[in-house]
Amino acid sequence: MELQKSSRSGQVMVEAVVALALLMFVWIAVAFTTYMSTNHIRTAMAARHAAWLQGNGATVSAGIIATNFFFQPEMVTLESGQGVGIGGLMNGTNVADMETFSEGSHGPFVARVTFGNPDDTVESGPAFIQSATTFPFIVLRSQVPFMPPSLMSEFLTVKSHCQWDEVGETWTDWETALKGVLNTFKSEAESFLGGFADLL
Repeated sequence: MELQKSSRSGQVMVEAVVALALLMFVWIAVAFTTYMSTNHIRTAMAARHAAWLQGNGATVSAGIIATNFFFQPEMVTLESGQGVGIGGLMNGTNVADMETFSEGSHGPFVARVTFGNPDDTVESGPAFIQSATTFPFIVLRSQVPFMPPSLMSEFLTVKSHCQWDEVGETWTDWETALKGVLNTFKSEAESFLGGFADLL
């Protein structure tokens, strides 16, 4: 009878150790995934704001965007550039279309905001984790007993981009609005047809 009692208590201890390890592993996975998902939302807001600022003629820096939207500004990178017009997308060239959607001489503007591993590759994940000094990336170094490695190499970076037109040329009456729409269609049609002419 005594032997049966001790074997049961040993089984309970083994099950408790495995259960605690499983709970710890699940906590790491859920905490990290939630944290990165929240920062993915922040990258979308930051990209939209950066593109809008460029459309208003303001100078946008990664430092301003990072400190206004993120708790870890050192993990944020910002890329700004010329946007792609409708004609460039439709004719398949996917190059920056220098035509503009508005009457002005700028835009559309594109902003790309990235949070996490700046070298967004699976191969660079382990090195990034080993050099990380901030939560939650340092938690991914943990090796919970009886569980697989905590490293999630495919999910170390989240990013978003947004394209915004020049804001300074607003349409305040029907005449300028109609003129702006017609000029937009005209320039995009020329760009679109120009792409086909290059193919012939």
